[in-house]
Amino acid sequence: MRVLVVEEDPHRQAVFRAQFVDHELVIADTLIKALAALVSERFDLVFLKRRLRNNRIAGNVIARYIAVTMPTSEHPSEVIIHDSNLTAVAEMQAILLDTKRPPRVTTSATATTSSRPKRGGGQGCRRRT
Repeated sequence: MRVLVVEEDPHRQAVFRAQFVDHELVIADTLIKALAALVSERFDLVFLKRRLRNNRIAGNVIARYIAVTMPTSEHPSEVIIHDSNLTAVAEMQAILLDTKRPPRVTTSATATTSSRPKRGGGQGCRRRT
């Protein structure tokens, strides 16, 4: 099976490499690399996330390429959206399913705990007026 993983985090890339050791795996860590891979190769399975490095909508662009630009005969059999942002997941699903012959689309939650404080200083902080 040919698998494309759109992921920039080296630790998650390692997990995908270990999971798909017996398959042909391509990992794209930028929007340009992901699009180049989709243009030049056919994939059975694509793991897609929305945000890559400094591109907040990379997943939407890739989803739109698959749904609109890529010939339906070359669509991957399945696209798995692995993103913790539920709004982003819904947007990418809608894009992928808005085609005559959509790929099978599933989601995989990848929520992780973060030690970073929330914007605005977190709970208990008040804005001075």
